[in-house]
Amino acid sequence: MQRTRKRQGNSHITPTAERVIFRALTGFLVLFTAGIPDQFALAQEDKIGPVVKPSDSELIAPVWGLEKAADAPDELSFKSLDIKLGGSKVQLSGGVVVVDLADWRAIAVSDNSKGNMCSLTLIGPRTVLLAAHCVDANIKTPSKEAPVLAASVQFSTSPHPFKMKCEISSEYSRWPLNEWGTPRTAEDYALCELDRPVKDIDYETLSMNEDITVGDAITLVGHGCVSLGISEDAKRYTYKEGNRILRIGERPVEAQKVSLFASRPALYWRTLSSNGSEPALCYGDSGGPVLYPKPEGGRRVVALNSALGFVPDATPANPAFFSYLSPLNTDEFKRFLSQWVAAGAGGSQDPRKVCGLNVKGGIQGCRQ
Repeated sequence: MQRTRKRQGNSHITPTAERVIFRALTGFLVLFTAGIPDQFALAQEDKIGPVVKPSDSELIAPVWGLEKAADAPDELSFKSLDIKLGGSKVQLSGGVVVVDLADWRAIAVSDNSKGNMCSLTLIGPRTVLLAAHCVDANIKTPSKEAPVLAASVQFSTSPHPFKMKCEISSEYSRWPLNEWGTPRTAEDYALCELDRPVKDIDYETLSMNEDITVGDAITLVGHGCVSLGISEDAKRYTYKEGNRILRIGERPVEAQKVSLFASRPALYWRTLSSNGSEPALCYGDSGGPVLYPKPEGGRRVVALNSALGFVPDATPANPAFFSYLSPLNTDEFKRFLSQWVAAGAGGSQDPRKVCGLNVKGGIQGCRQ
């Protein structure tokens, strides 16, 4: 039987923006804060990133390593996108389409001047989804036990930051930690509990049963760097800062059941950015949501941003990059999520609330 194609569109964007986006799907869409000129990113100097391929004997693909800073702060802090970008709306580069940042307030990015950048997603009143390697990278003295990260996040609906505690699964922590900060495995998930509920924000809703296959379009959200490239000696990445930029765009799934390590689970989805298009992931985007549009409108979180690396035959003149995404429809994630929810202080009488698991979309603050 021939498989019915799924709708590939940005129905979660405003109707006007959606029409423009459908005409511009050849490249990753770059959104600027209102008032910032289009040449903002071009005026930045190239920065030198980490080595193209960290020296790990099991690593089978080039991948960006976080290279943990020795003077990284003790506590990782995040700010929601509308706070970070300094306004309520952003404007499409070179155009007049305005996207309301209130629709993206459940996504936050780290706000440290030193250390490593990551992104997170609010998926319940007190529940946050983050990448596990962001927990690894920001703990100065990791133990043999599954690491727990203390952090804070500020959302625009409250003047006071929320404290949070993040945990990673035993299936992730059983693999050895590496000094480069690359994900230990594709099971790159962390779940965090806030010290109090976040109010007046639409929490993003998970979908853990989507039948997404190679060729299906998914929506990626990025805030980290722009103009990712390869140094002239092909040994390091280059990039420009993207602190005032939000990118939203589509990529087709290029491959599935991919691994970065020879002996570890092959679970990743992979997307490809080439021919001069902005990579779907960049420095600072780890942990951010991968979205899939619902046919009847709205969106669901189906994966999270985990890693990126250049395509093996790419060159400084013709750079191309793979983005590696940790899917949420795996048995590994479902098991971790169920165990984490059950371990909450409220037990079965008052479980931790997760949109798409024990709270349906469209009720109790969860996105429709």
